Amino acid sequence: QEFARKTFGLHTRVVPNMFDYQQYASAKPFKERPQLVFLGRLVTRKGCQTLLRAVNHLHKNGQDVRLTICGDGELRPSLEAYVKEHTLTQHVTFAGRVTEQDKARYFASSSLSIFPSSGGESFGIVLLEAMASGQAAVLGGNNPGYRTVLGDQSELLFPATDHLALANKITELLEDESKRQKLAEWGKKESAKYDKNVVGPQLLKLYKNGAA
Repeated sequence: QEFARKTFGLHTRVVPNMFDYQQYASAKPFKERPQLVFLGRLVTRKGCQTLLRAVNHLHKNGQDVRLTICGDGELRPSLEAYVKEHTLTQHVTFAGRVTEQDKARYFASSSLSIFPSSGGESFGIVLLEAMASGQAAVLGGNNPGYRTVLGDQSELLFPATDHLALANKITELLEDESKRQKLAEWGKKESAKYDKNVVGPQLLKLYKNGAA
């Protein structure tokens, strides 16, 4: 919208992205529940390395947290080497690529879903998918796309490359179950605004008005 205004002098209306809310809201958790879940491509800008450094910091300080990493990419060998080097193999699981069904179940199973992306995000569909589960609070790197989704709850954002700030957020929310549940409930309610059955009619209306 800002680009269109500055470049072409156009006034435009923003209609958000949408997703299948019910697919994630109705997902059944796994019996063995990971505390922390990361889902995304294993490339630098997605920030999984920052999350692993945060987990390592927590373990050094006596906190027993468990992380499941869903996704694959060019950094996987180096991330696996980091886990081995820092004796985190009992606490970090690489699930690789997961199906859409299992993706929803991982979100429904976790206490915190964490996305430390440093940039290149125009929005945050994956945040909405995790929020829709209603089980996990969602933490996101403070980039423009993720602020679009989490801006009303700025405490869920953290400096994307700061593993100590992330570690502090993880500790705070794991120790304060009441706060974590309130944020998870907020996420479930907020993400429903982006359901295809809500946003779809808005898009159709715009197309119809444009054709008139």
